[in-house]
Amino acid sequence: MVTTLVPIQLPVSHVCTTTPLWTIGGGAALSGIAGAPYILNVTTPTTTLSGGPNVNCFQPPGQSNRLRSLVYVAAPVVPQLVTYVNEGDTLSLDCSNVVTTTLSAVDSQSWLGPNGETKFSFSPASLSPISRTDSGNYSCVTVLVANANGVTSVTGTTLVVVYYPPTVLSPQPTVYMAQGRTIQLNCTFDGLPAPNVIWTHPNGSVITSQSRFTIQTTSTSSSLTITSLVGGGDTGTYTCNASNFRGVSSNTVQLFVQVPPDPPSNVMVTSVGNSSLSLSWTNGFNGFSPLSNVVISYEVDRYPQKGTQAQTFPMGTSATLVGLHPYSNYTLHVSLTNAVGFISNPTNITVTTLSLRPMAPAITSVVAMSSTQVTIMWTSTKCIFFMVVHETLSVLFR
Repeated sequence: MVTTLVPIQLPVSHVCTTTPLWTIGGGAALSGIAGAPYILNVTTPTTTLSGGPNVNCFQPPGQSNRLRSLVYVAAPVVPQLVTYVNEGDTLSLDCSNVVTTTLSAVDSQSWLGPNGETKFSFSPASLSPISRTDSGNYSCVTVLVANANGVTSVTGTTLVVVYYPPTVLSPQPTVYMAQGRTIQLNCTFDGLPAPNVIWTHPNGSVITSQSRFTIQTTSTSSSLTITSLVGGGDTGTYTCNASNFRGVSSNTVQLFVQVPPDPPSNVMVTSVGNSSLSLSWTNGFNGFSPLSNVVISYEVDRYPQKGTQAQTFPMGTSATLVGLHPYSNYTLHVSLTNAVGFISNPTNITVTTLSLRPMAPAITSVVAMSSTQVTIMWTSTKCIFFMVVHETLSVLFR
């Protein structure tokens, strides 16, 4: 008799070299075996082949019968190949369903954790409360009592999957972009099972991929792309929502669509001379971009051929224009620019510069005409900003 160990790696075959008749345990003949080399295949673990029953190969007359004793040693039977558990619950590990024989009794059992460390030196075992960091492969190692077949241990493994609620992060909680351009809003998330992700608009509606909006989602991140940004309609708080059966999480991205600033208000003339004037004003909404410059453009009625001219000033609330013409009507347009490059609509104001003071004439002669009258003559400095010029004056004394 030959004792054969049937290992866990099935199938195993037993061969008769001549026309045989297979029986098991001296009982009924095994069917389905025909044709040389007359192999008996053991393909699945069965109780019929457990515990050492005899398998007989009866040879024809004149040849020796062959007798084999089969001992089936199974691996530890872990209840399932994948174990699902919710975070915070208890994980139960059980490998006690190991099929053994009198020739291969169990000496000890232990559970190895995902990193190969010994988690428990016994089975069944439990881990509570379980965390998402406890996910991974857990292996039950069963050490067998020494036996003549040389098998010392067998191992079974189960994958532990820990379900947990999602967490949503927004890498950029606040973003700025100029109107007319394209922006991509992003969020990252975690959770098991993989969460379902939706984006909501500042007005509360659920956003879908259509028109100017495109959503792309992977297993760990989601992006919302908006094209042709509109100042009033697209500014606001966008929410990335993730949910699975374990819970719900959300995070927000604040989008500011940059637009032209508001025109200055309360524009007034604070001083005026014959070649300069000063203005003051109040700044308004900056269009979600810092105000950078003040542009004052103007036309003058006395010199229409010069058209519109402009002077640019650093950002502030007052400015002085110089190089102006005396006694002229100016129409001023005050506008603000922001860092994005947008310029506001102008605020308009009209002002007239002062006239020049006439210069003293140069007296050329004084002629006594009589005892009561003199005539004074001078050279005048004509000025186009005065309409009357006297060159001769007679003075009568009484």
